[in-house]
Amino acid sequence: MNIETITFILIAAVILAAVAASLVNRFRHTFIVGEGSAGLLYRDGKFAERLDAGRHVRWGRRFTLNAVDLRRTQLAIAGQEVLTADNVALKLTVTVTYQVADPALAAHTTQSWYADLYHLAHLPNRSRGRATLMPVHFPK
Repeated sequence: MNIETITFILIAAVILAAVAASLVNRFRHTFIVGEGSAGLLYRDGKFAERLDAGRHVRWGRRFTLNAVDLRRTQLAIAGQEVLTADNVALKLTVTVTYQVADPALAAHTTQSWYADLYHLAHLPNRSRGRATLMPVHFPK
């Protein structure tokens, strides 16, 4: 074998390795889901599976991942005005603590679960019309 044949074989091997690496990068997807989150994996716009925290590798094309925070958090709703039985206006701030238990259900059953939660927290104060003043005891 002469030097020209060896050079041709080396160049062909490098080109073949570059093409193979390009194909692997097109079809191999690595998803990293952070701690305290869950990933909703979609393929071609259809829900495929829920991914827990960690590194996940999937082969194929047209994958997308939506992350949902699973940690407990609070939502403050300010400026709720309520009349008591003796016609005293109180301005209340409602704090709702929530945690997403099933991210797939939350994402697929409503257009915006966060907005639904916000409106749901408004309902008790709106539906009362007149509220009765109740004593509140704070721990010391």
